Amino acid sequence: MKFFYFFIIFFISSCITAPPIQEMSDARQAISVADQKLSHLPTNSRISLSAARNLLIEAENHLRSGRYDEARSLAITAKEAASDILEMAISISNQEDLNR
Repeated sequence: MKFFYFFIIFFISSCITAPPIQEMSDARQAISVADQKLSHLPTNSRISLSAARNLLIEAENHLRSGRYDEARSLAITAKEAASDILEMAISISNQEDLNR
């Protein structure tokens, strides 16, 4: 019988979603790195990170509201957006260098 109660408690506790601390941290770091690298590119090839920042802000709002699944998803999307924006900006810069 003790095993049954232990199993129930374990099952219920595993269903509770943990806050997406690591995902939020990864998104902040990706945005910071992209921002630093973008600042070294020529002005005309810089792309705004506002979309990634807005996703992170929305993730933080969901985190504060206890909606951890939504916060996690948005944080991952923000990280991916920052990486994509940086990759696109570097590609534009390289293309401009080839055209000179």
